[in-house]
Amino acid sequence: MKIRALCIPVVAAAMAFAGLTACADFDDYDVPAPVVEAPPTIPVAPGTASTGTGAPAGAYKAGQTLQDCPDCPVMVVLPAGGFTMGSPATEDGRTADEGPAHRVGFARPFAMARDEVTFDQYLPCVKEGACTGSKGDMGWGMGLRPVINVSFYEAQRYVLWLSRKTGHAYFLPSEAEWEYAARAGTQTPWNTGDAILTDDANILNQFQKTVPVGSYPPNAFGLHDMHGNVGEWVQDCMDAGYLGVPANGGANLSGDCVNRRLVRGGSFAVEPRLARSAKRMVAPSMGYAPTIGFRVTRALD
Repeated sequence: MKIRALCIPVVAAAMAFAGLTACADFDDYDVPAPVVEAPPTIPVAPGTASTGTGAPAGAYKAGQTLQDCPDCPVMVVLPAGGFTMGSPATEDGRTADEGPAHRVGFARPFAMARDEVTFDQYLPCVKEGACTGSKGDMGWGMGLRPVINVSFYEAQRYVLWLSRKTGHAYFLPSEAEWEYAARAGTQTPWNTGDAILTDDANILNQFQKTVPVGSYPPNAFGLHDMHGNVGEWVQDCMDAGYLGVPANGGANLSGDCVNRRLVRGGSFAVEPRLARSAKRMVAPSMGYAPTIGFRVTRALD
């Protein structure tokens, strides 16, 4: 189904959810329009992997991998440290909500999934009745492709199930954790530098669908597909910018957290500027689309 943006609020929000830009004249994209459901009454996993009483810096080695069960995501240990979050005013494609640029510090290491959560990793949660399921794979295939057509709340069901299954604390990443992981020590628009190519990421609708995770080279932290393939749910609620947000890696939970959450990383359907490390996209938290999935974080307890 081809969709075109119209200048009405509902459709503009839907287009943003699908990984496009905002209300304007768009070329057609061969992606289904997003669907929005009623908000469920399920708990949201509190906290983030990098805050709280976790392991002190030095307890784990940066780059170390962990896997708590055969079907669990492979997790990569990220080092304690800090970075400048947001984009400079001179960055091409920048929008006002990407500033002001500010320092964020992580007092302890935490683990981030090496890849976006795949259908193979998600379906055991469905089989055990803890997840209600994806709305389908669009005929693209499951297996090692990222799970798609799951709402923010479905992603939360998965992290709660994973925590119960393994005995370790899993979360969706905070926006700060996600950007720290995506940048992997860089301050350029993409972790590939001042440019990103279709050899670097699944962007520009080159295949008109997702590809199996790990199909492109990892960043310096050893993480795949931080740009493109699918956009990724994060915990944070949308705001006008970064004034008054946590500086310790925690999630910003002010604003409309029931209906709107942020998505990071762009998708297979977007142009490069929408897949920048600093780019923020807002989406209906009850919605689902073939351009959005998620990855998880884990506290190092």
